[in-house]
Amino acid sequence: MLANIYTCSAYYLLRKEIKKRWKPSFRYDPDAQQRMEAFIAEVPASKVFVHVALSATRLFSPAPDGYGWLKTLLCDRFSAVVTNAFTPSVIKSKTFDIREDRPVYGAFARKLFHDRTFRNADPLYSVCGAGDTGLDKNRFSFSPDGVFRQMIDQGYYGLNIDIDNITSSLLHFIELNCCPPYVEVHRDLFNIVTENGPRKENYLYYKYRKRYAVNNKTVMFSRNKIKKDLIRASILITQRHKGASVSYFSYKEFYDFITGKLEKDPFYLVSW
Repeated sequence: MLANIYTCSAYYLLRKEIKKRWKPSFRYDPDAQQRMEAFIAEVPASKVFVHVALSATRLFSPAPDGYGWLKTLLCDRFSAVVTNAFTPSVIKSKTFDIREDRPVYGAFARKLFHDRTFRNADPLYSVCGAGDTGLDKNRFSFSPDGVFRQMIDQGYYGLNIDIDNITSSLLHFIELNCCPPYVEVHRDLFNIVTENGPRKENYLYYKYRKRYAVNNKTVMFSRNKIKKDLIRASILITQRHKGASVSYFSYKEFYDFITGKLEKDPFYLVSW
């Protein structure tokens, strides 16, 4: 999944650079807090997988510690709050320590990592969470019967906070399992270190085929198109709060919709 790792890295670096040049002047607004809390209350699920731009909590949080306020809000509302704990750097070492290797993407994920009650032993794409996740820590994330399959079957919802275009780690699960033409699957032996000691595991991951690169540009998700299609299908529910976007969607409906699109067009997810 090396090429896809670089794609994710490029996306987050680009987002970071854009925010440097255009910094939203988020200031606490009681009305925004009330609307945000009402929006969270409307999510028809007991378990969520979240992607968060933590800087937006300055708009919603009455307390200086935006992470603490948001974590309390989410944990009071949901029985489980899960987010990514991706560690792409271990692709080189082939060694992953479930206790020590910290998430790379996002301040919320790095902070929740310290408060976690769960993390699965997936070398590149682990997830971490707080609460009763109902997930098996010995399963990989994107295998056919893995953690993301469990989340679909258990009725998880995706929740995005201040994420303008659609961002969902579920897209990686779909891509690996549907295996569109631009994807090739690889297998490597990884050393996984858990509380019970180290073990060797054969690990499946994918890369984008080089012949689909155009003018040296890597394949990217067509996030804006995907978002518009999900809204039209009434799967993605969105709201804006003074410059911050929030949204939620059913993991099962998302999975069924995207896999249906890929059956008709195997290149639906991507653009160059």
